[in-house]
Amino acid sequence: EVQQAEDDGLYRLGYVVDRQSSQHSEFHATRLVGPGGMWKSSSGHITNEFIVFELQHGPHTVSGIEFGIADTMATPRRCRVQYSMKNGCGPWQDAWNFSVESPGVRTSYRSLHQYGEDIRIFSQSLVKLFGSTEKAWQALSPNDSPTMSLDDLTAFFKQLHHNIPREGSNLAQGALVAKILTIDHRALFRECDREHDGRIKVTQLLADLAQRPVAQFWRLLMLDTWGCRTHYAVGGPVTLLSVHPQALPRRERPTHSIFGEAFGTDEGRTRVVSALGSP
Repeated sequence: EVQQAEDDGLYRLGYVVDRQSSQHSEFHATRLVGPGGMWKSSSGHITNEFIVFELQHGPHTVSGIEFGIADTMATPRRCRVQYSMKNGCGPWQDAWNFSVESPGVRTSYRSLHQYGEDIRIFSQSLVKLFGSTEKAWQALSPNDSPTMSLDDLTAFFKQLHHNIPREGSNLAQGALVAKILTIDHRALFRECDREHDGRIKVTQLLADLAQRPVAQFWRLLMLDTWGCRTHYAVGGPVTLLSVHPQALPRRERPTHSIFGEAFGTDEGRTRVVSALGSP
């Protein structure tokens, strides 16, 4: 059975709250499944707090996350969405970063990510700048190496910035260079470095399509708050979104309400089913 998209064209993914870094005794991660709920970290826990979600219907690509603003100052500010191919303990790889903007004037926040967008812009602009894929390859890898490091990519961006045309007949080339330089080269490297070995293939930087991660375990990592120095606060419901439909086994279709069903906790591990995304 294929999942049906909502009115916004996105698919809601059912999930299990697998674990959290900490939680207040009265505001558990279980509260995030339904509207009106709230999770708080333990007092004094304001660095690198996280919540782990296990997708209910198997590995898939998470393209967005939405959560409620429960407390403006305790709202997470800088966040990372990560995934693990193994289990809820990691190892973790970054899917994308985002910052919550103006939490005081909204009731919820949604972050959407388009995989490979920076790679597409970089690749197309670079080929136009140098005239062909072969010449773009030579510019990226003058020694004809099939791989490059972050230092190599950093040096390439510095060279582009130093040689940017600023006047005369090369203004069109200057516009292309300026477009490339708007890209965060560190984030570009991280997106290509799926193996976390510090090397990426030159062909990855010249591809129009990037490989999207497909995993069962996803993590919201919160780096800091909007000013609260004692705890984080995240409002429910937390919704995991995808631009791709997910196959839903008929025998696993949930019959309970969208507020979820608690299966209990043990040793800080929370098991809560979210019916969001299931028709």
